[in-house]
Amino acid sequence: MLTLAVALLMRAEETVRTHAIYRCPAKEAVGRRFDDLVNEGEYDTLCIDPKPTSAQLKQATAKKLKFVNPKIIDAPANRKWRNATIALVNGKISPREWVARTKGLGETVHFLSSPKTPELRAAVPSAPMDSTYSGRSVLAELLLLSLPGRPCLTTADLWETRDLPDAGKLQSWVLAMHDYCGPMLMLRHDEPFLVTGKPTILRADPKPGLLIFRLASGKKSYTFYFNTGFFPVELPAMDFGHSIIMRGVDMDGPKPTLVPAGSFIDVTE
Repeated sequence: MLTLAVALLMRAEETVRTHAIYRCPAKEAVGRRFDDLVNEGEYDTLCIDPKPTSAQLKQATAKKLKFVNPKIIDAPANRKWRNATIALVNGKISPREWVARTKGLGETVHFLSSPKTPELRAAVPSAPMDSTYSGRSVLAELLLLSLPGRPCLTTADLWETRDLPDAGKLQSWVLAMHDYCGPMLMLRHDEPFLVTGKPTILRADPKPGLLIFRLASGKKSYTFYFNTGFFPVELPAMDFGHSIIMRGVDMDGPKPTLVPAGSFIDVTE
């Protein structure tokens, strides 16, 4: 599995268009940062609020980028999915309840923050047991990028089209996501079944804790582990040599545990 990790790092220099949306205000869709997003960004679709100008349309369509109307993202089913997921990563509801709330919603876009909601860092603050300021926010984004469907990341999430915040809690969050967002988008590009498949729920605790689901195609499968609770959770016996994008796996005790807001992916093929 080291080969996969090395391949992901090597791909970091490439422009890989993934079936995902980047959303930003029209006033930010100008200048060098927007040029970089259009020329080198990882998204195949843009959402410019309230709508793109003719110049923005021309520039982006020249790179074969698509546009989506903000109303498509802000649909009621998508908002219900967002609210349930924010509650899950805040430990307000259990994984089991999250599965029940999101089953059969018919959502078309997955998002965590938008101009009509609080920004993710405000909606998902760190908890006392978290190991970093950014733990819950990164957990939310990695969950977003692990589930089938069409994810939408906003300018407030990733600052693709605005300046980075000052050092401190916000910067901690940004640095964490820049470590993981790229590899996750590349995985979705390289493994289309992660976008279109149906996840098998392997474990959904009845209280804030472990959520495990699997996506498979043929002999290859990706199993995703998320600790949404406030205490370490004991993990099943497994070979962690096949795991990637590991956050908070503690192997120092008698049995491996996943720390609060921790996550990882186990790959078999």
